[in-house]
Amino acid sequence: MNWATHGIRPGWIRQFLNSAFLQHADYLVGPSDEQAVAATEIDESNWDILFLGDDDGTMSETAIANQVSRLARNHALECIIVVLSDSSAELRNRFLMFGAVDVLHLGDSVQRIREGIRHAADLVQARHCQTGQEKMSMVNRLAISVNHEINNPLTELMGTTELMLRKKDQLDEDMGHHLTTIIEQCHRIRGHI
Repeated sequence: MNWATHGIRPGWIRQFLNSAFLQHADYLVGPSDEQAVAATEIDESNWDILFLGDDDGTMSETAIANQVSRLARNHALECIIVVLSDSSAELRNRFLMFGAVDVLHLGDSVQRIREGIRHAADLVQARHCQTGQEKMSMVNRLAISVNHEINNPLTELMGTTELMLRKKDQLDEDMGHHLTTIIEQCHRIRGHI
């Protein structure tokens, strides 16, 4: 899993976030310090967990909530954690309602940050697992449908061909051979589906 940051002080990332991620380094990969510091635009494709903040204080709470909402809609499998300098329970609930999975504060302990990371990682993993199961279910339904769509006409073709073969005395040798080939090929096709 990949994690990224946007709008968070580089010092806080180095001091708290990177140390919190050390415990999860076996399955979570983050940006280098240079990438984290240089990121001015949110990378829309390369994160499973995004830490979103307002480092310079220029975004209103509504603007952050709108950004969380937009990102949560466009990244249904990924998780967004909002990082703020301070917030009330009401503001925290607002961000959660808009699609964030957690709200951290710049003053939170490394332990609290680790808990947020673990929660987000578990959610991402569960979402991907559920999506994988849904894909397998759809593939199975498609396979059953394709099997049905092939087997029905195949059965009709074989039945008609077998009825024609019963009247061998009315068929020439080539026609009998062709009809036998049709039945053999139908059996071969059935063996592959």
